[in-house]
Amino acid sequence: MPGRPDERAEGVRGADDREIAAAPPDDLDRPDAGPRAIRGSATRAGGYVAGALLGLVSAPLLVRYLGVADFGRYFTVVSLITLVAGVTDVGLGAVALREYSQREGAARDAFMRTVLGARIALTTAGVLAATAFAAVAGYGAALVLGTALAGIGLLLAVIAHTFAVSLTAQLRAGRLAALELGGQALAVALIVALVLVAAEVEAFLAVTVPTGLITLVVMVWLTRGRVPLRPSLDLGELRRLLRETLPLAGAMILGTLYARIVIIIMSLIATELATGYFGTAYRVVDVAAGIPFALIGMTSPVLARAARDDHARLRYVLQRVLEVALIGGIWMTLVTAFGADLIARVLTDADEAGPVAEVLRIQALILIPVFLNIALQTTLLSLHCHRALLVVNGIALLLIVTLTFVLVPSFEAHGAATAVLIGDTLLTLMSGVALLALYPHLRPQLRFVPRVIAAGLVALAVALIPGLPDVVALLLATLAYFATLAALGAIPSELRDAFAQWRAARGQPA
Repeated sequence: MPGRPDERAEGVRGADDREIAAAPPDDLDRPDAGPRAIRGSATRAGGYVAGALLGLVSAPLLVRYLGVADFGRYFTVVSLITLVAGVTDVGLGAVALREYSQREGAARDAFMRTVLGARIALTTAGVLAATAFAAVAGYGAALVLGTALAGIGLLLAVIAHTFAVSLTAQLRAGRLAALELGGQALAVALIVALVLVAAEVEAFLAVTVPTGLITLVVMVWLTRGRVPLRPSLDLGELRRLLRETLPLAGAMILGTLYARIVIIIMSLIATELATGYFGTAYRVVDVAAGIPFALIGMTSPVLARAARDDHARLRYVLQRVLEVALIGGIWMTLVTAFGADLIARVLTDADEAGPVAEVLRIQALILIPVFLNIALQTTLLSLHCHRALLVVNGIALLLIVTLTFVLVPSFEAHGAATAVLIGDTLLTLMSGVALLALYPHLRPQLRFVPRVIAAGLVALAVALIPGLPDVVALLLATLAYFATLAALGAIPSELRDAFAQWRAARGQPA
């Protein structure tokens, strides 16, 4: 018997519109989901670090080629486009991952179509607005063109990121890491080539276009049959989606503004040189901050599923994530602070390295609250605590903007770095208080904190040994830090097990 008209229509839909009722998110219910997420986090973080090391090839060339002042102009546009990315995302990227992990079948397909349509429309509008702002603000023809080109690259990246949700929800970290590393390698190659041909600043801003296009093509191929390719332009659905996520959208927008709005404010009230010092130092911290995103990003599907089904499991996962976050945050702070002189010398000329290193030492302290805050806010997101996220992010942003206007006129780049540090620290404290106020049964055990701090103090003492070259001091401090953690039993068992499995897979003694 022939089906109803809507059923017959469904039968002839294109491959891009097939209802995708496969069970990838069911992987999150398997007993090994936690260990897989931990191994995936390590894979993503390793890929990110490899990409950052590749960036060490292009970053010094770019800063030295453009000079600190022109690099400040370049980074101003990069900050503007990043600001657009955060504002126009309105939380849809995070919501897409959470809902893909919690929904199934046709409901998930319809949701992903709506998200794809909304992100394309909002990002396009944001890029047009950013280009208009660059023109009105007097950035100059070259930077206005660069803003438009960087915006096109952003649009391509946003679409690719939407398709990548399915890979993250399936804990397919290897594919994601390989794709991200390949995109970074291509970007580095293009930047080096542009330096060699003495290109103008707008050409460097356009690097995201070819890298974004290639990434998108590969991502569509990797996720074929798992995410609908056709976006939904149903305005009613878009309005309902945005209305439901409005508090979260506000929180995500505010969270994106912190350092980016500091850069924009400095471009208006500070010297180009001061903006360049802050921008160069913050670029280093921004790269380092990608590590906790890579680490915790792979656990967010597990957090989302546990938040839906099993709060005992959620508490366990949150405990382990916070332990890893504190371990990583302290280590990254030590490495960045004590490597500031070396990093600054690599990135800039000798006369500019000192001021950049001074600012970088202040900004290095941001990494501890950043690591912890990503874990806390990911948990709040998994629990649909949108209003709490809006409140804490709004208060932190207000504080940062106020401190920027107060401190920058007198202390310039140092004042800007201090403003961001105070704001990020307050944000982390408020996120923790909000989570415990709403879900007191998720309170983590803190007995691991003294052990991690003790390991950090041992590493600090080693790094301060006089006469050691910077590289040697950093290596010895790292060894002392993790050796002390192991001796004190402060390394989570899942990390030890994952490392043992990795060694066993390669035929080495566990």
